[in-house]
Amino acid sequence: MGGGGGKSGELTTPCVGDGRRGVHAIDKDYGRNALVSYTFSEGTGPEVKELFDINRQTGEVFTKRDLTEQAAFFGQFFLKATDHGSPEMYEFVPVEVTILHSQQTVPSFDSTTNLQSLTISEDTEVGTVLTRFHINGNATSFLYTLVPGNTAHTNNPVKFSISREGELSLTSSLDHEITSWLSLTVKAVPMWDDPPVVGFHQVAVTISDVNDNPPVFEEQHYQVKIEENCVIGSQVIQVQASDADTDETIMYEIVDDDGGRVKEAFQIHPNTGVITTVGQLDRETIVSYTIRVRATDGAVGDDIRHTTVTHVEVGIVDINDSPPHFMRAVYNAAVREDAETGTIVTTVEAHDGDVDHNANLTYYIISGDPCGHFLMDSLTGDIAVTKFLDRESRDRFVLNVTASDGVLLTIPKSS
Repeated sequence: MGGGGGKSGELTTPCVGDGRRGVHAIDKDYGRNALVSYTFSEGTGPEVKELFDINRQTGEVFTKRDLTEQAAFFGQFFLKATDHGSPEMYEFVPVEVTILHSQQTVPSFDSTTNLQSLTISEDTEVGTVLTRFHINGNATSFLYTLVPGNTAHTNNPVKFSISREGELSLTSSLDHEITSWLSLTVKAVPMWDDPPVVGFHQVAVTISDVNDNPPVFEEQHYQVKIEENCVIGSQVIQVQASDADTDETIMYEIVDDDGGRVKEAFQIHPNTGVITTVGQLDRETIVSYTIRVRATDGAVGDDIRHTTVTHVEVGIVDINDSPPHFMRAVYNAAVREDAETGTIVTTVEAHDGDVDHNANLTYYIISGDPCGHFLMDSLTGDIAVTKFLDRESRDRFVLNVTASDGVLLTIPKSS
């Protein structure tokens, strides 16, 4: 790493031995900072620059003159990739060049017997031998290695290794969610040739996904409120879970542990997680519900399926739908005719099934006292004397009273 440190490019080492080849660097910045130029490193010898040149924009390495007289040349040098940012960042990649005699050939991996692509499951056991590579039709013994990479997609950190005999094995566990594909370069070096004529073979490895991650809800606990007497089919809330696996299907269901009362009131769409009402809600009967929702990944019949559960607390909001009612149908009372004004004759009491402000009651005398002998406390329901009484003039009053919660009234009662 160079040029201020802190960031390095990713370089792909070219295959060697068949015409023009190039290097390619990746810069994860944007705009001008991501532009890359290619050059020979400062320490590259004149014997290399006399034979080869590099396209500064593309990284393509090409010959400058006829190489007939350079047979058996073996050169090693570094190419430099530099970005256009400030400060400049740069990285180096080593290159090996072997110039063959006209009668020499590059060792070949026959595509009919050597895999060019390979698909393995992410749960493949470490140590599994995946395939074997070998040079065809050549009596020379070869030593096989993998060209080291710079990124996870080129086997860094190392997930695959190859034996001296060409057996490709898995050496570390895989995770499709981290790396879903790799590009491996197999290198075959003849054991006795000098200089060695090296063969290369590219292998595309696809890591297939397995269901190894459980679904996760967006929230561990949901809380929502909905009015009682809402229309059946009203949406309450949508719960959603995600799964790190690829293209994973998640199904939702209500787990009813409350004697069936939850499913009598609510349902959930198995695909969307939308919870709606299927029954009438009544705050005076049930104040709240706890809905346990289970999310299951995979398809029905899969060998491996994962589940997770969340809780949805549904509070039922009271609306003024219950009229007040008196505790007794008729209240009887007696009072002396010489009772002083302010004397309480009786108290009526009404009850409202609603809560909070919907249950606040106001009492009224609506008939039976045209001359105003009695006064009713609108808050307490107390009926008191307000004028002197005369039994000889009137010995009985039938007062019709009512209670109101602000919207609904009781059926009038007599006192």
